[in-house]
This record gives sequence, C-alpha cells and structure tokens, in this order.
Amino acid sequence: EKAQDFIIIRMGDLTRFDGSSTIQHCYRVSSGIEKQCPTATLAMVVAGLLHDVVEEERATLDEIGEMFGPDVRRLVDAVSRRENEAYTYEFIPRILEDLQAIEIKRFDILDNLSTLPLGHKLVSRYTGALNILLREERGTNILL
Repeated sequence: EKAQDFIIIRMGDLTRFDGSSTIQHCYRVSSGIEKQCPTATLAMVVAGLLHDVVEEERATLDEIGEMFGPDVRRLVDAVSRRENEAYTYEFIPRILEDLQAIEIKRFDILDNLSTLPLGHKLVSRYTGALNILLREERGTNILL
C-alpha cells in the first residue's frame, strides 16, 4: 500500500506514448510478477511497481532505499537505465547480473510490447532485449 501511494503521488501525472497512464503500466508489471513469477518475492513485486520512478526522475535511489529497504533499492537500481547508458550493450548486460532483475525487466518489456503499435521503432529493441533475458533465464546466453 505504501508503494502504491508513493507511485500515485510521484508519477500520477505521467502518461505513456499512447496517452495511457504510466501508473497502469507499473501496476501491470508488478501484478504480472506477483501472479506469474513462481520465484517472486515481496521486494520484486514492489520494485516492479516502482521500476520507472527513478528513470522518470520522480525519486532517487536513496529515497527508494529509505522508504522500501535495500532489496527494493537494489532491484530498482538494476532495472533503471542510467544516463548515457547504451541500452543493448550496457544496460541489458548489467541486468543479467541479477536473476530477480531479469524477471522484473522481462515483465516490463512484455507489457511495453503489448502496448506498442506494430512497426514502432522500439519493438525491435525490446524484442532483442527480451530474447537476451530469456536466454539468460534458461542458462543459454552467450553475452553479446
């Protein structure tokens, strides 16, 4: 509940490319983790809800850590792309260092893909990243 209140206050005014609420995306990611990930922890579910708050510059990692603890902070950090970080060659490989972060990012990408129109420029980026994450989950990833 604390995480839900936090995200509403911090991100309630944000919309996505299609005009839908950013918060709804965050809820879908968190819910997917909770309902479909057999290894889900409470920290993963909360981090799924908060996964965009740092990238959107609506909170700092220190704030996340203070309010939700070190595990949530670590996970939000792992799935937050840093300034000037190359998506495919830096960001995605960094996520591969944490199995819980892989799960969170997988649900994030799946939700993003479900809302992008066919042919959108991000479809190939997300599809490629998803393939890397899925190979890592299966232990078959040969990193880039």
